[in-house]
Amino acid sequence: MARFADAGAAWVIKGGGMLVIAATMGILVLITAVALPLFYSAGVQQLAEQHLPASPAVLAAGSDDYLQTLYSIDARGLVTIYNLDGRSVQVSYRLRPGRGATILAAESKRAAQHTLVWSDGVVSAIDVNATPVTLYQRQLLRPPKFAALRNKNTLFAVDDDLLTISSSPAAAGPQEQEELDLFGVSESEPQQLDLSFTLATVTAFDVSADGLEIIAGNAQGEVVRIAIDAHGGSTVTTTRVSHAAVTALKYVYGDNSFVVGDADGQLTAWQALRGNKLVRFKTFAAMPAAVRLVSKAGRSKFFAALDSRGGIALHFLTSAATLRYIPPTDGPRHTLALSPRDNALITVNASNTASLWQIDAPHAEISFTTLMRRVWYEGYAQPEYVWQSSSGTDDFEPKLSLVPLIFGTFKGTLYAMLLVLPLAVAAAIYTSQFAAKGFKTFIKPAIELLASLPSVVIGFLVALWLAPFLQNFIVTFLLSLITLPLVFLMFLFLWGKLRNFAGVERFERQREFMILVPVVAVAAMCAYYLTAPVENYFFLGDFSMWLYDVVGMQYDQRNSIVIAFGLGFAVTPVIFSISEDSLDSIPKALPLASLALGASRWQTIWRVVLPSASPGITAAAIIGFGRAVGETMIVLMATGNTPIIDFSPFNGMRTLAANIAVEVPEAPVNSTLYRTLFLCAVVLFVLTFTFNTAAELVRTGLRKRYGNF
Repeated sequence: MARFADAGAAWVIKGGGMLVIAATMGILVLITAVALPLFYSAGVQQLAEQHLPASPAVLAAGSDDYLQTLYSIDARGLVTIYNLDGRSVQVSYRLRPGRGATILAAESKRAAQHTLVWSDGVVSAIDVNATPVTLYQRQLLRPPKFAALRNKNTLFAVDDDLLTISSSPAAAGPQEQEELDLFGVSESEPQQLDLSFTLATVTAFDVSADGLEIIAGNAQGEVVRIAIDAHGGSTVTTTRVSHAAVTALKYVYGDNSFVVGDADGQLTAWQALRGNKLVRFKTFAAMPAAVRLVSKAGRSKFFAALDSRGGIALHFLTSAATLRYIPPTDGPRHTLALSPRDNALITVNASNTASLWQIDAPHAEISFTTLMRRVWYEGYAQPEYVWQSSSGTDDFEPKLSLVPLIFGTFKGTLYAMLLVLPLAVAAAIYTSQFAAKGFKTFIKPAIELLASLPSVVIGFLVALWLAPFLQNFIVTFLLSLITLPLVFLMFLFLWGKLRNFAGVERFERQREFMILVPVVAVAAMCAYYLTAPVENYFFLGDFSMWLYDVVGMQYDQRNSIVIAFGLGFAVTPVIFSISEDSLDSIPKALPLASLALGASRWQTIWRVVLPSASPGITAAAIIGFGRAVGETMIVLMATGNTPIIDFSPFNGMRTLAANIAVEVPEAPVNSTLYRTLFLCAVVLFVLTFTFNTAAELVRTGLRKRYGNF
């Protein structure tokens, strides 16, 4: 009967172990499946094809939000909306019936919005929705080379090589600027815009959505940027951006940077930093031929480029990646536009055939570069590692680098282990080898009882009590790191003299802990009374201000030192318990044989006990490290959760676990942020699994090495 019971128990244990392994692997598969779509390549599929009239030429095209209709604007000013389901004409609308003028050029302001230049010098802006409507119209003396209407009062036009910015139909004139006083009363002041610039052979042109920035490129490979301030003044910056002629210019969504295409097929992105200096911060894969035009998205940093052969390249600004290249299989294309939702591409080829391509790239901003390498973001002076998942503006550029989170995870864990590991192992050695039996019976359960404390309680106490307390006594704490070893060395010297007296040596046996408590108290008192003179003499009376003004470090109340104490409460019971059990499991014959051969107690511990127990102690350290890596509530509550890369112990950090807890409630399901958080979970899982596996491998290897002791 006992044999059957043992066999049954063995099978139950094996089955339970297999179920645990299966559940663990199932969790890994689940979180990996959610994160994996981040790395899927972009898909492009042709949804529809519409044959347009053979003449006149189509100058602009687009689609509606739901990809059910497609519209075209031809050179006669006829806007035609086609129903893609039935391939029928839904509505036709002639913009200027009976005028006889034709459209010379069409510039896309954004999806479904176009600026048209007519042969009689009229410049108009239209918005194509259910029915196209002419929004604004300006009459010039002659048709300009490029033009853009940005609002009712401002017209930007390039006539040959002269750029004119005017607030009236014919020339620059006064413009009303409306302001509100303290009581909300509207006040208007006329302002004169005197902005005319002579540019050499303008080949490309674009204006920001607010009309306060203009960029123009020429055949010499130069770009002129004109920034208009609130008072009508301007700042002009000229920068050489290419060795070939600039053939395409377009602001990217948000108007913080712009894309330049040249006659050699090169695509680069530029931004204006402090001092209005133009800096190239992105370089994209070159196209096979000269870049003809660039179309920007209206909701993200996505854009498409068309070359002179008709090939189309889809790019994303943040990752600087080419998402897809569409070769000119249906002949040379001359018109390119993105849909209002950035999920489709509309092209028109030389035979006036319009094609609607669906784009499937929901996570275009994610790549290995954006996750693990330095990225040069808009508004930054250099490439950096940044995690910033949200902002107050719609044109925000997501910054989802995992490096600050991984760094913060290891930083918090490292400082915690530097504090905890020596204390926990030393406590295990003392409890196992030196402490009296009664004291050991009390102290071991007391330390192991710390493991029952909820992490949220530890985080609460550390954040609301320890952090302010340590801020007030940070100099005292730092001094104690010096006074404690000094006082301890002085005590050892004095105790060596006292051991010559009878009874002293017997008193220290198994009472070392009681003797050292006053030593620690004396060291702490010395540090406390030295705080004021040391802070006044060395730190100008304020350590935090001195640290910032002289060293350049900022002291955060919730910093790495606070985290070290907080994680110490969570990790100490694990390391202490495993280490103490490993020391206790050593056969008693080993230390007794060493003592019998004349070795001292410390020599026995150092040369015999510790090597024999090293497999368990090493495993305890690695398991404790993995426990600290996965801790959530303590680091969530006790740090400032700032995802920065800084080795200073006086700064906080954000760990992978804390980041998941902070960001998940605000992440839309299946969004890029949502899947990136699952990727954080995968990285955290792999880290903890690696540490636990390494602990087992090290323990097994050391056991084989020292098993014959």
